[in-house]
Amino acid sequence: MDKEKEFVEKLIPTFKIHFNVATEVWSECKTKRIDLVLTHKQNKNISFGIECKIPDKKRGDKIGQYLKQAIGYSKLKWFNGKEYKKIPILLCPPLSYKYFILNEEEKIINNEIWIKDRHSKNCKHHSFNGFLGALNIGEVRKNDQGYYFVMSNKILFDNYGMYNITRENKGVHIDNYNYITNRIENE
Repeated sequence: MDKEKEFVEKLIPTFKIHFNVATEVWSECKTKRIDLVLTHKQNKNISFGIECKIPDKKRGDKIGQYLKQAIGYSKLKWFNGKEYKKIPILLCPPLSYKYFILNEEEKIINNEIWIKDRHSKNCKHHSFNGFLGALNIGEVRKNDQGYYFVMSNKILFDNYGMYNITRENKGVHIDNYNYITNRIENE
């Protein structure tokens, strides 16, 4: 099994707690295939597409290809177990903080330059996530409490139940999800 496939396989048990998980899903036009489509177990109208890459040190050209692929996916319709529709496309691992930081401060320590990001590693928003959101791409991010889905610095889902603790929409920030999906559908 290749490393990317192993990475995807490790994510599935975590996502299965809240979502029905479909792997290697083809677009409606049958030209592209995304790693995962997650459909909320209680509310089948809520779905996410996840494009995964090996969490390693990527060079600029690989990051650009990753983004280009995800942007293309954001324009397509994906089967969520019920119908083909445009859904939020999320990158995993995230690019914000891990690959892109916003230089807030530089320090020289032992003759090496250290850069402090504007946001802490576990901050729920990041300016680069806002940049990705303008391209209709979001991220799967994690913090000490678990994982969450964010696009345009708007939390769409969190696994630790901060939003909508009702059974039907557990973990989903409905207002943010509807805002993002309406924007995606109308582009």
